[in-house]
This record gives sequence, structure tokens and C-alpha cells, in this order.
Amino acid sequence: LYAHTVKRGTDALRSAVGDQPSAVDPVMFMNTLTTLFQEDTLLVKEVFDGSPQFSSALERAYEEVVQSLPLGTNGIALCAEIMGRYADMMLRDSNTMSEVEVEQALRKLVELSQLLSPSDTFLRLLELSLARRLLHGRSYSEHIERMFIGFLRNAYSYGPTSKLPRMMNDINEVGALFERFEEHCERNNTPLPIKCDVKVLTHHVWPMQVGSFCSTLTMPPQLQQCKELFVEFYTKLNPQRVLQWNNDASKVELRMVCTAVPYELHMNTLQACVLLLFNQRDQLSFAAIQQQCTIEDVPLLKRVLKSLLHFRLVVKRPAAPEVHEGDEFRVNRRFRHARRRLKVPSPSSSGVAAHDVAEVAQAVQQDRRLFLKATIVRIMKARKVLSHAELIAEVISMSMSAAQYMPPVAQIKRAIEHLLAQDYLR
Repeated sequence: LYAHTVKRGTDALRSAVGDQPSAVDPVMFMNTLTTLFQEDTLLVKEVFDGSPQFSSALERAYEEVVQSLPLGTNGIALCAEIMGRYADMMLRDSNTMSEVEVEQALRKLVELSQLLSPSDTFLRLLELSLARRLLHGRSYSEHIERMFIGFLRNAYSYGPTSKLPRMMNDINEVGALFERFEEHCERNNTPLPIKCDVKVLTHHVWPMQVGSFCSTLTMPPQLQQCKELFVEFYTKLNPQRVLQWNNDASKVELRMVCTAVPYELHMNTLQACVLLLFNQRDQLSFAAIQQQCTIEDVPLLKRVLKSLLHFRLVVKRPAAPEVHEGDEFRVNRRFRHARRRLKVPSPSSSGVAAHDVAEVAQAVQQDRRLFLKATIVRIMKARKVLSHAELIAEVISMSMSAAQYMPPVAQIKRAIEHLLAQDYLR
């Protein structure tokens, strides 16, 4: 049974993945995996009367099947990446399935995700995709999100999923806080120059690196005034807290009236800051844009300008596809589009994309290193004295129960050596 299941499952999933793992359809992949698993589970139940021995062999076989797939983007498990993308598709507001169908799909997903070993990459992808859905208002519904978190908690315990409900609570609280801010502005006769919305989030709960994305950005006067008013209000309300602004996650709505027909543009804050510079001058050089926006990251500015060029909102000279530091830019006054409300693709788009997977891969490796060191110190504080072999066994046991991750022995040894060098251990 084990050998037959491994061969059948591996052939079917490799066929579903095809020659381009990055372009695989998550729905087709999950349908294939779900159908195979249900057929084999029914076989064990009816033919072998649900024998524990055969059920265990079936589970081990499917664990090998999902691990036999080639590595995906940035060296992480392909199956974990596909499952993360599938969960995001099911939970986004663009999903046209009914709530009952979504619930059934998510139940099957959580059941199959327990075949992943380790599962920390999958859970980290879920954190990142939930953060983007909540920040951009793209969730299917709050009820479905909380139900999915409940499924995960039942499968993985509280620890690995503890941040998910706290992210939901943060979003539910931001509305009341901003209402207090608007009342504060009315009482002090300091009206906001533009309509805005601010979300205050708990830094260590959200997976995105708040404040690290273009922290030197100089905003237009209207945005800057809103920012200063909110900082003043929040500092008086919570003097012990410090606000850090995440320009990557923020969005701006602009009205473009320099064309024959006015357009309403929805774009990233950094794109808007660059585009608004053309209110003062018709043409700007790359160096002038960098100086006025105070963007130190040259590759980042190139990506932003390239996104505006690709959408034909600006044109440049010379007219080459790549952006160079000697280029000159101006607004495309001949811009035409069939729609009047347009969403400009961000240089780092929402959803589980390649850059998200790269961020997750780095974060997972860092989390594993820190977790191993913390686990070793925690064990030694409790046990005082242990042999090298006993310590490694304890670390593996705690990692499997608390982090759904079995660390390689070599990695544990490196963590022990690092702690010895820092005099945490003797």
C-alpha cells in the first residue's frame, strides 16, 4: 500500500505541477491532491476496515508524496507555497464560491496541510496573506476568516497560530480610534486637508517589516499635514508608544485632470508621491525625483517609475523599456483608458507573490534560528545539566510539539556552539 500510494500520488502531483512550478494552478493542484487522498482514505476504510496500521502507512505515504515535489520559489517547499496561495484565493473577496463551499475547501486544506513537515513555512505564508487582505480590505468575510483561524488552531494548537486572531482584533479596533481622532480634529478646529484613514497595528504581531520600506520618504504637504496631526493626537493619547509608518502598505486615491477625460487612480503611496511632483513641473529628471522624494533606495525608485511607465501614466526620454538614472520623465497628457476608475499595479502587489515568498523564506530561517537558541536556553534553565545527546533529543521533541518543525541535528549543534561562545552555556 505504501509503495503504491507514493508512486501514484507522486506521478499525479508532478503531472499537475508540470514543467513550470511557479505557474501551477493552485485550485487544480489542490483538487488533484484532495481527490487522491479521499480515494485512498476510503480504500483503507472499506477494504482494510480502517486498520490503524494501514492508516498510518497511508499518512506516511502522503507525507513523502508532498515532500517529493521540487523546491519552489527561493528554496521553500513547493507544496507549502501552493497551499498558501490556495488559501489566499479562497479567502479573498474576489472568490465567487458560496460560504458553504469555501468552508468545505478550507477544512480539506487544513487537513492536508498537516501532511507538510515542517509546516512553519505554510503558517507564515498564511500570516502574510491575512495581513495583506486585512490592510487592503480584500477579505471574503470576517466570519470566514475567523472560522479558518479556528480550523488552524484545532490542527496546530495556539502557539503557531497566536498572531492570526490578534491581527483580526487590531483591524476591528482601528475604526474606533480613527473616529476619536476625527472628533479631536473637530474640537480643536483643525480640519483634515484631505480624507484619510490611519490603521494603528501592533508591531510584533504583523509579519510585515513596518517602517523599513522607504522610511525617508518625503510626502506631499496634504499627506504630511494629516500625518503630523495624527502623530500629535496619538502621542498625547499613548505617550509611551512610538509610531512607525509603513509606506508599503498604504494606498492613495488621486484624481488626474490633466488629460482629455478625468480619471480616478488608486495607487501605492510611493507612486502617488512621485506622480504629484508633476503638479509643479512638467518634466523631471531621475535625480530631481529622487531628491524631492528623498528616496535613498535607487532600485526601489526605478521599480516605482517602471510601474508608472508600464501603466502609461508617465513617459520618459529616451524611450527605452528600462529606467536609468539619466532619464527625463513627464506626465502622459495623452493617456487614454476605457475605464474611469483605475487601479495602478503596485511595485509590490498584494497577495502571495514571488516577493512574498522570498520574504517568508528569509523570515522562516531567521525564526528557526532564534527558536532553536531560545529552546536550548529554556531547556537548560529547567534541567540545569544535560548530556549533549539528551539536549539534542529534548530540542527536537520541543520543536516538533511547539513549532511544527524538526530541526536538523547539524543546525542544533551550531546553535549550541553559538550559545557556548556567548557564555549562555558551559
